[in-house]
Amino acid sequence: MAPGDFGAPGEAVGRAGDEIVLCGQLFHTGTRVLTWMDKGGFNAYSPLPPVGVTTDAVPALRYGNRKVALQKQSKTRYPSTRLAIDNNNNPKGVTPLKKEVKSEEWDLEYLREVVHQLVIHYDGCGTARRCFRVLHDERALSCHFIIDLDGTIYQTLDCKERAWHATIANDCSVGIEICNLGALNTDAEVPGIFEEWYRRKRAHSPPTSSSTDNDPTENSSSSVYLRPPDDGSGDPVPTTPGYVGRPAIDSIVRGEIQGQDLRQWDFTRAQYIALCKLAATLSTALPRIRVQYPTKRDGGVVRTKLPDEELSTFEGYIGHYHVQSNKVDPGPAFQWDLLVEQVTSLLER
Repeated sequence: MAPGDFGAPGEAVGRAGDEIVLCGQLFHTGTRVLTWMDKGGFNAYSPLPPVGVTTDAVPALRYGNRKVALQKQSKTRYPSTRLAIDNNNNPKGVTPLKKEVKSEEWDLEYLREVVHQLVIHYDGCGTARRCFRVLHDERALSCHFIIDLDGTIYQTLDCKERAWHATIANDCSVGIEICNLGALNTDAEVPGIFEEWYRRKRAHSPPTSSSTDNDPTENSSSSVYLRPPDDGSGDPVPTTPGYVGRPAIDSIVRGEIQGQDLRQWDFTRAQYIALCKLAATLSTALPRIRVQYPTKRDGGVVRTKLPDEELSTFEGYIGHYHVQSNKVDPGPAFQWDLLVEQVTSLLER
């Protein structure tokens, strides 16, 4: 770039408010994003424990320049190195270490070579604020993105960082937490929190709102709406004023994951819209994340953990349960076909 192409000293560089960050570069998504640098965002780089939490309960450091070993844990929220790996000579699906690359040494070209999976989770917390507090402050974990009920995307880390969200997939993946209370075994008693959050409106008395899931495909006559209780922070939950969400499907979804018979309320339309735009952006910026999910011979989604060798080489969208046999997220309600269809449509425009 020639000196004449630079802006004037002190000239502000504008943002549209839909950008995500990969290796310091900004990429448009077409939907609302708050990064860790923005007011109201969630910062996984934060070196301090939250107010009222002692350093004995939560380690003060969120990251550090350390050598990464797959078998060892650390007190940081994310390590400052991501493992560059070599898939050759991999006898049992265990990918050998090639070398370690410090955070500051990553560029987009290198990231494109290494990252080939997008891991999708539900948070089990219900809102982005609760999710970040539990994940980051209480459990000492991290995830690149959180999608709130209203579709707001929160990016907590640059995608070059190795977030702690999916054990053996961390080095080759980007992680997304979608806010949802989660799935229950069908023989388990329904907790009161489900009845508190998911309500059926009475005849002739729909919930009023200036902001709902106003996607053209949204069923505005849905009898179920979401009304999360106040979390005590004094801030609206979620952040869009007056927001009233509705699950994309108007009844509890029942299905099998890891051999367990589960039931779950679906995610909101706003979340699916945001997720599809985010996934399309990531599949464009990181093309090894292909627009596909693990399928069986009949074309249906795989609903169990992938064998280690298959997991290490798969390129595309996976659930947390594809990585770990003790996980069931994003649950039986998650619409894999919708994700791939919508992302494909966005990329064909």
